[in-house]
Amino acid sequence: MNSSRFVMRMLALIVIGILLTSISLAQEKPVKEPDLIAILQSDAPKADKALACKKLAVWGSEACVPVLAPLLDDPELASWARIALEAIPGNAPNQALREGVNRLKGRLLVGAINSLGVRRDQEAVAILAGKLSDSDPDVAAAAATALGHIGGPSAVAALSSALNGSSGSVKNAIAEGLLFCADRYLSESKLSEAKEIYDLIRNTELPKPRRVEATRGAILARGDQGVNLLAEQLASEDKDFFAIALSTARELGGNEVAKALIAQLGPIEKGEETKPPVLMIKKAQYGAGDRWADVTQAVAAMIQNNALQMTASNDLAGDPAPGVVKELRIVYAIGSQEQTVVVKEGETVSLGESLAPANPRQVAILDCLADIGDPVGVKAIVEAAQNGGWALRLAAIRILGRIGDASAVPVLVAAAAEGGELAQAAADSLIQLPGSDVDSALVQALQKAEGPARVALLRAAGDRLVAAALPMAIADMNSRDPSVRTAAIEAVGMLVPLEQLDVLIKRLVNPQSDEEAVAVRAALLSACSRMPDLDAAADKLMAS
Repeated sequence: MNSSRFVMRMLALIVIGILLTSISLAQEKPVKEPDLIAILQSDAPKADKALACKKLAVWGSEACVPVLAPLLDDPELASWARIALEAIPGNAPNQALREGVNRLKGRLLVGAINSLGVRRDQEAVAILAGKLSDSDPDVAAAAATALGHIGGPSAVAALSSALNGSSGSVKNAIAEGLLFCADRYLSESKLSEAKEIYDLIRNTELPKPRRVEATRGAILARGDQGVNLLAEQLASEDKDFFAIALSTARELGGNEVAKALIAQLGPIEKGEETKPPVLMIKKAQYGAGDRWADVTQAVAAMIQNNALQMTASNDLAGDPAPGVVKELRIVYAIGSQEQTVVVKEGETVSLGESLAPANPRQVAILDCLADIGDPVGVKAIVEAAQNGGWALRLAAIRILGRIGDASAVPVLVAAAAEGGELAQAAADSLIQLPGSDVDSALVQALQKAEGPARVALLRAAGDRLVAAALPMAIADMNSRDPSVRTAAIEAVGMLVPLEQLDVLIKRLVNPQSDEEAVAVRAALLSACSRMPDLDAAADKLMAS
């Protein structure tokens, strides 16, 4: 009762607050432009005048421009006056700013030039073009940027003619201004005009960032004909031009772009590479005494590049044995050699030997192909997952999880059977694969799979909630393979309906091992949490 009264009082206070705020806003006097002008013409503190300028950006008209214009000469109020002049509609603010450019110097001049750029005043182009050769490089650079924002043929002509005669920061700013113009042409589908500017920048001696930006634009402005220029950049040894080629390929998309990427992928073959001694986590437990948590999957997921380095801590599974120092026990295999390592809580364990990573360019191209999503690119990713070197296969298998379809299932199942990091990546991708036909492919593969591949498929079927896999999962609860049994129990916990909950209840009464009992309890908890009728689930548990 007290709780209900408290809630009602809080709601009442909120409503009263809203009403008071509404009344306050309704009573507030509207801002009047003449009052703001009067403040600017008075001896009011400059802070008040600055606030008046700010309000004139919202409420001002051409009537206040004659009062704002003189403030362009005031170092303390110039920026505030420009806030208003940039926003007020009409030609009067443009005229005031142009007149300011003709009389101001230094930072005040730079500010007025910037404001003309913001207003995109075409009538200011001639004035700004004259400032490109100003002795103050800040003024010249500001003029170049403003001309870029204004755009149009006259601005382009002024910037182009000044480009080669300039140097340093001014030349860079002129190039940036030209890029602004070209980008606007591109957005307006004026491709010929855009291409001409982009090519000018690309072929002029300028800082690399400007040439890289121009290269992107030049590719896009060429449309379908830009693929050849794109291919040149993909073949470049310069990482910046290679990177811009990848991002531009994503913008273009399409079959021809995908083919250009594949051409730069290089041969997908294992060469003379010998199969590495794969690090596989067979079993991992964390705890102490008679309280242990199975952390096999968590530890296996930490393998990176066929090597494991981790610290034993409660981050693995909470705190299964509070108040005592716990241990991490790992049964693992490297190749055919099975070993056990035990480390105390807080200690670090290192297993396996890192292998040479995949060619980063190949991985980047595969990733780009995935983003484009063209079928020919997906096919190349599948080929890399099947036939590449170990590290490239690992990268491709991970990529398949977000772009593959049902055709990728056999490839991932085969990788899951190999064990180690490849198997973990394949299992993750089986869960993530998009497409409505993937579930059917999983069920079909499950009918024949064995060992690690079957474990991966069972877990994928459970995580994907593939109801058609339930009969096989129930049958696998009696498998002779302990890992298959555990995966099947987990899948049943994700899939079983209320009518078949007895399958897990009976197994909990008669588990084949302590580890299995833990797995069944977890599966029952998962199953019951999904039940729409929790009372009915509780009745079944109580009846057992």
